[in-house]
Amino acid sequence: MAIQTRQPTGKPPWPIMLIAGIEKAGKSYSCAVASSSQLIDRTFWISIGEDDPDEYGQLPGARFEIVVHDGSYKSILGAVQAAVAEPSNPARPNMIVIDSASMIWELLTEEAQRVADARQFNTGQITMEPWNKAGNKWKRVIEALRAHNGPVVLTTRLNEVTVIVNGKPTKEKTWKPQGHKTLPFDVGVIVEFLARGRAEVTGARSLRHDIPLGERRPIENFTLEDLWVKFGFAEPQNVAPRQHSATAPTEASEGNDPDHWLNRANSA
Repeated sequence: MAIQTRQPTGKPPWPIMLIAGIEKAGKSYSCAVASSSQLIDRTFWISIGEDDPDEYGQLPGARFEIVVHDGSYKSILGAVQAAVAEPSNPARPNMIVIDSASMIWELLTEEAQRVADARQFNTGQITMEPWNKAGNKWKRVIEALRAHNGPVVLTTRLNEVTVIVNGKPTKEKTWKPQGHKTLPFDVGVIVEFLARGRAEVTGARSLRHDIPLGERRPIENFTLEDLWVKFGFAEPQNVAPRQHSATAPTEASEGNDPDHWLNRANSA
């Protein structure tokens, strides 16, 4: 087969952003404020394991629509896919908010634990197969979001964890977003709130503002709109559709139902 190539556009896509923060630091509030931006059109808000942001509808200019789902993985994935499929103007795209991505991974780990508990010789430990299945389901959500040509914002909880060196815990502590291990690699920009109103960019893939993972750059009076402007996303002529190649494995033996592996184990 002859090789197929294309020339790079030289333009960035709208980013998938991660806002990680401690409790009540302003993660959801920042997303609600961003919905008032004239840089975007509609905002689809998908709440997972969090209260719906109805009260934030009082914020001046706030324009977001809460996407309804039943809390199951299949329904959540369907909500994401439906939001991505909505018509969007490249010059003023729609925004998708996932609040919170931490709870997606918690849902998947709970499912994996139920698989382990349902097996005949249960040891209480989650084996490699359920972990891989949970990781693949997480990947399906991320791949669905990558198909969106507009801003995506994932909120996550920020936990203080012990630093491990050579497999052994140390006395040092660090902050880590709660979610699947690939989460920092799945997003293009990471913002952390260690206190209310105290925002720091801790990672970004951008020629304008390249911030290596681990470096922290405080931002005064943080808003998502200001960050979009600094990274050049406010200039439609400088933004291109996201180009990516999905690598999600096919599971022909399990059909097209993403919950088949869980249903099979629970019925064993």
